[in-house]
Amino acid sequence: MSFGFPNNDHYEAIEESFWPSFTDIMMVIVMVFLLVTVSVILNNYHLIENLKTSMQAQQMAKHQAEDAQIENSTLAQRLQRLKQSVMVLNQQLLDSKNELTKREQTIQHLTTSNTQQKQQLKGETAKFIALGQRTQQQILKKDSKISYLKQQEDKRKSEIKTLKIQLTDSKTVLIEQSKKFSTLEKQRENEETKLLSLQGELDSLDKKYQKLLRPARSSKGKTVVAVMYSKRKGRSVYRLRKTTKGDYQTLSRARLSNQLGKLKKKYKTDLYVKVIIPENSGLSYNEAWRFTNKIQKSYDYYYQDSKKE
Repeated sequence: MSFGFPNNDHYEAIEESFWPSFTDIMMVIVMVFLLVTVSVILNNYHLIENLKTSMQAQQMAKHQAEDAQIENSTLAQRLQRLKQSVMVLNQQLLDSKNELTKREQTIQHLTTSNTQQKQQLKGETAKFIALGQRTQQQILKKDSKISYLKQQEDKRKSEIKTLKIQLTDSKTVLIEQSKKFSTLEKQRENEETKLLSLQGELDSLDKKYQKLLRPARSSKGKTVVAVMYSKRKGRSVYRLRKTTKGDYQTLSRARLSNQLGKLKKKYKTDLYVKVIIPENSGLSYNEAWRFTNKIQKSYDYYYQDSKKE
């Protein structure tokens, strides 16, 4: 007996039918959220990759310029070391010259001393010629001493000759070092020229990069002026429409240029010039292209901004 109260089995049936439906709805919502999240992450990943590529290109150009500066600095250091080596060689050469002068003075002194000893020997021989063998022994001793002095003199001459050869070799080394110094100076100038060339290429690449970053030509937010060009029976026909809802006016080339000049002065960088070439214009491709190129470069906002850059 229920005594008028709802049956529990009925409530359980309602709950079992309600909760699976709610679970399915939440599952769909979660899946949509995950799909949107994955899409956003992928877009951000592509944007980050493009930014990394651009930054790497800038870093490569910067590293090239830094490498050229480091190489130039290394050459300057090598040049400074060579200058120091040349100074050391010059000092050694000066010391060798001083040593040679001292040895020449010593030889001269020995020569003078030898001459004096010879004269003394002759005087003693004249005085003691009668003394016989004792005097002979003294003469032999003197001759031995003279021979020794001659040997010393020959040795000194040999040393002087060696010093002269060393002096010649030092001069040769100095000449070679001067040649190497000149070669390194030329290499440094070439490296500076290469550095300036790399700087010019870097500036050119930067200008091209800035041009690539410019937005595409668009009429959005601009004052649109239409110019129609065609030929009828060999005569050029120019028509101008100053507003998008206005009518075309047929003008001569001079009046067309005058009107466009006034519009350019009035709207400045907001003037968008639309050149229209009809299908049966009677114009060749080159004529149509030259006219379009000249009109847009002279009056259109996009090409005026390009000239300023």
